[in-house]
Amino acid sequence: MSLQRLNFPFAKLGNEDSDFKCWAYVTKDNNIYCKLKEFALLLGYENVKKAYRIVPDEWKCSWNKLGPITAHLETPPNWHPETHFVSEPGIYALPARSNKSQAKKFMRFVYEEVLPTPIKIV
Repeated sequence: MSLQRLNFPFAKLGNEDSDFKCWAYVTKDNNIYCKLKEFALLLGYENVKKAYRIVPDEWKCSWNKLGPITAHLETPPNWHPETHFVSEPGIYALPARSNKSQAKKFMRFVYEEVLPTPIKIV
């Protein structure tokens, strides 16, 4: 379990800075919860609260809801206990429900670069 600053290479999104950096909590099972604000801003959301409402409840949480498992972790000095996080399914749900151009670019990246795998016919 750790709080990490993750770096994602999103050159296909057409941003000047092709890397996206965000805070993420990584569980002992290697599940990732990304900080919602940074991700929502990448997708073009101006209202982070609206973005938070779009993500289904089972795919989001606040820092303090993660509970005692995070108490020992060192956080940035301006960290707020109500900082919102989204799980990996929430990361995909947020841009899928948006018409914003950055969200569409992100989904194109996911569909064309991340998800394609060979289909095995048995």
